[in-house]
Amino acid sequence: MFTFLIIVFLLSIIAFVVGLIKPSILKMNSRKTVLKIGSASIVGLFILMMITAPELTAEEKAERAEQKQAKEEAKLAEQEKEEEKKSAEQRAKDKKEQKEAEQRAKEEEEQKIKEEEERKKAAAKKKKKKKEKEAEANRPENIVETVVTEHFGEDTIDNEYCI
Repeated sequence: MFTFLIIVFLLSIIAFVVGLIKPSILKMNSRKTVLKIGSASIVGLFILMMITAPELTAEEKAERAEQKQAKEEAKLAEQEKEEEKKSAEQRAKDKKEQKEAEQRAKEEEEQKIKEEEERKKAAAKKKKKKKEKEAEANRPENIVETVVTEHFGEDTIDNEYCI
């Protein structure tokens, strides 16, 4: 019955198209009549086909269930592969970040060492300048100048006659 309805349904679609092109072939007066009768027959035949459609056998149901399960398993396997790929990428990214962090820490340590060396050099320069000032202050002419300035004032010193 189902097969017969499918054949009639397909023939009614062909007749509907032919009737819309030339209604006189189907012995109808107008396209409007073809449209009303043809669309009603197509809808009616489609409903009858769906009512008389055969049910699936147990074997077909089992086969479809297997196909569905196989698709789900393939999908799960694909998701697992994607997750593994993402985790591998994440591990690589983490390693790269760790190396970069270690490199930054190394560079910071080197920078601190350089700064400490510069501070030591600056301190050594200050000590050297201080010693030079002390040595300059301990020179006999400077000692004399200091003593004269303390006792007689600055106005009394004439630098033109100093050697």
